[in-house]
Amino acid sequence: MLAVGECLSGTANAIWEIVKERSIYSRERSAGLSAGAYLVSKLVVLGLITGLQAVVLVLVGLSGRPLPPQGAVLTGLPLVELMLAMFALGVASMTLGLLLSSVVDTSDKAMPLLVVVVTFQVVLSGGIFPLHGKAGLEELSWFSPSRWGYAATASTVNLNTVVPAAAPPGGTDPLWNHSPQTWLIDMAVVVLLALGFAVITWWRLLKMGPIKRR
Repeated sequence: MLAVGECLSGTANAIWEIVKERSIYSRERSAGLSAGAYLVSKLVVLGLITGLQAVVLVLVGLSGRPLPPQGAVLTGLPLVELMLAMFALGVASMTLGLLLSSVVDTSDKAMPLLVVVVTFQVVLSGGIFPLHGKAGLEELSWFSPSRWGYAATASTVNLNTVVPAAAPPGGTDPLWNHSPQTWLIDMAVVVLLALGFAVITWWRLLKMGPIKRR
């Protein structure tokens, strides 16, 4: 549920940001606005909002519930590990939302995309049904931030041991291993996906360009 909430809030924070300002952005580009500066301003502000939401979401969601005995990397701070994983997932979902906002040309098209993308992220998270060992579906999930963000939390709580039935028959999900290497890999891929979405969004902003005056 934490992963679902962070995917939804992160994407929803950003999916209207660019499309609602498309005409303003094009006019400002004519005056010399840098596409990179515009994107960075969005990333900083929305990143702070998404980070705060992640902290509140984890604190409220885990209030009164037992925490893992130890984290995978921060052994004495499992709660901080969970916050970091949800923060990374939220930021990656936010950059995905910015990318979608740069693709659509009207705000009316953003809401259907929000529903579809969040649904796909939930399905490809690995929390609904096992993904490891399923050819095609597992490879597709590699491009979903939810797969890696959820895996990082699963690594923290040692989900392979807690819920062995969630793993495919005859094995466990290697992305859920309770080890520093696994947790760091999960987090690194989330960050790489966020950077990839941001770069594509920057390219889309460059393609929009300034309004051409006669």
